[in-house]
Amino acid sequence: MEWVVVCAFLILVVKLSLLRSPGSIGRRGELKLKSKIDSQLNDGTYHAFHNVVLPSPDGSTQIDHVLISRYGIFIIETKNMKGWIFGDERERVWTQVLFRRRHTFLNPLRQNYKHLKAVEATLGINPKRLRSVVVFTGSAQFKTPMPDNVMGVQDFVEYVRSQTLVEFDDSDVRAFVLKFEKSAISVPDVNRFHLQNLYRNRENPSCPVCGKKWSLRTARRGSQIGGQFWGCTGYPGCKRTKHVA
Repeated sequence: MEWVVVCAFLILVVKLSLLRSPGSIGRRGELKLKSKIDSQLNDGTYHAFHNVVLPSPDGSTQIDHVLISRYGIFIIETKNMKGWIFGDERERVWTQVLFRRRHTFLNPLRQNYKHLKAVEATLGINPKRLRSVVVFTGSAQFKTPMPDNVMGVQDFVEYVRSQTLVEFDDSDVRAFVLKFEKSAISVPDVNRFHLQNLYRNRENPSCPVCGKKWSLRTARRGSQIGGQFWGCTGYPGCKRTKHVA
């Protein structure tokens, strides 16, 4: 009888550990926003795609949510976080303060930039018609001013409906939806497929803009002198760089 109790306890510990993993927390945040989109923006005006993987120059990129409408195309990155959030749209990293502990994370607006480029390439449209949106689905509180396109989940629907400038006609929207459905990568385990691309690119990174390989370089001047960074081998035609994590 004791071994049954021990096994049940171990199973409970494993389940709790999985629930607290960053991947599980992130998925719960995505599902929370998905439920809000499906229940409040499901009137035929907006065409929603969730957990989309699109091809990109370095393999693939995963997008939490995409809304296609006459009022533009919304590319949405979710963050399921608690605590205080400090950040500026120009900074590379933002800061989370939780229980007096500070954690940094990549500026989600920069993170969403790659998603915008993938949608732009897929649909072949002017990037000015794309709407980058970052939604915090947890109980996080912003302690620094945020741009209008960064918000809590409670403000998301109102923000989307406030965008009333007509960018496309109905035939454009239908064409975009069809093209998007055909372009999205469809494999049995799309998340595993995308993770394999991430690991592969980490070993042999490519530029997300032009697709050429990156080389590891050392800064010779400026505030980061002596530090290493990834630089595009297409330089000077492409000046894209990436911080070495």
